[in-house]
Amino acid sequence: MSPVSMDTPGTPRIVAPEDNPDAVNTAVLDALTEQLADASGDLREQLLSTYLDQGIGLMATLLAAAGEGDLVTAAKVAHRMRSSSALLGAGVLSGLLGKAEALGREETAELAPSRG
Repeated sequence: MSPVSMDTPGTPRIVAPEDNPDAVNTAVLDALTEQLADASGDLREQLLSTYLDQGIGLMATLLAAAGEGDLVTAAKVAHRMRSSSALLGAGVLSGLLGKAEALGREETAELAPSRG
């Protein structure tokens, strides 16, 4: 199954791959926490809080840029989000953002919703 499903034309819905239904691979997050010697979990909590706080604005920027056909901006935002998502174990999201980034870099209209 494709990670993006189009239930309604022009309305993508993200679908987790069947072989990895978890949105976050906690083993990746645990390894990062261990590497940072964060025994208390405070740094982990701070990283996740910052990621979520910034992610809301970045996703809004990405969607607005794609909707306006500004694929260069969309690619830049997707790149930024892809890297931090991968670092925190959100592999499925990171993969989708990688595809959005590639499409934006190619400046294809596939990222922008159809107008018509």
